[in-house]
Amino acid sequence: MSEEARNISPSMNHDLLCCHYCGEASRAYAKLKRCSGCELVMYCSKECQRRAWPEHKAVCRSKPTEDSGSGSGDEAHDTREDGRARFRKSLGYPTVASLSRALNTWIHAHRWSLMTTTKAAVLLAHGLGCRHLDPRTPQLIVYTLSPNTSLAPTPATAFGVDSTTFVAELEATGDGPSYRELWEKVAGGRAALDASLRALGDPSFMGVIPAVYALKDAGVVAHIQEPVWWVPPSSSQEPVDEGTAFWGLQDLLELCNCSINCGLSLRPLFEANAMPVPGVVKKERKMWVWEPLFADADDWDAFVTSLSCYKSMSGLRPRALFALVALS
Repeated sequence: MSEEARNISPSMNHDLLCCHYCGEASRAYAKLKRCSGCELVMYCSKECQRRAWPEHKAVCRSKPTEDSGSGSGDEAHDTREDGRARFRKSLGYPTVASLSRALNTWIHAHRWSLMTTTKAAVLLAHGLGCRHLDPRTPQLIVYTLSPNTSLAPTPATAFGVDSTTFVAELEATGDGPSYRELWEKVAGGRAALDASLRALGDPSFMGVIPAVYALKDAGVVAHIQEPVWWVPPSSSQEPVDEGTAFWGLQDLLELCNCSINCGLSLRPLFEANAMPVPGVVKKERKMWVWEPLFADADDWDAFVTSLSCYKSMSGLRPRALFALVALS
């Protein structure tokens, strides 16, 4: 993969707050500036903001206003938004903007897991032989989230994943906007990002698919244009039959979501395509940083047995699961 293409994927450094485009770390936090349009993402320079604009412009919006609520005390006559505002405030977020920032930070904390589950969902939907995503075909990945109140509060424990769904029939979603409306809303940024990456001539680039993060009962939805690359298996990787690979991808989805719901952030210690290790987000010198639980990826075999929420269906070890969707 070309160096320019690599920059589209966030850097997996140990700092939590990073540039939205290049992933530049934030120990010098004051250098990062928030986008004045949405106040959700941050950039380390004008150049990174300019490069990110083709994708970001589709979802950048004006600064959200503070919810005022009904103020009447008569909940029987509350509007739907009044109920959502009360729910957001019950979680400790007085405004839509504050909740949106928390959601954006949570997405960054679990970036590796979310990129991995998105790719696994694409392969499960299109087959292991998929090498191309048609940018004209309406499809997206929907993550349904809920507040995680069972763990000590950190940016990585704010929310949990209830379900991960590949959606190809973009019809009504109930009370909110249809998936088709969301698809069309980000069409410009998606097309621009897809075209720019295809222009690099990298044969491993499959395409761009929107990932939608919907927080139940809060009226907040985030979406990211997710580039997907195909990576051929290494010569040292043992071949896996199609049936085992299918259940392996299901296991990988479960393992990533289980890790997220336990507040564990998966990240490679070194190269972006290395096997990840679980870590926790902790405060260090007034900064939120990521700290790995162990340094040897072989420790996964013992560690995974401690995750009560994970049960393997394929029988594959963690190293083999991660190899199914090796990220470059």
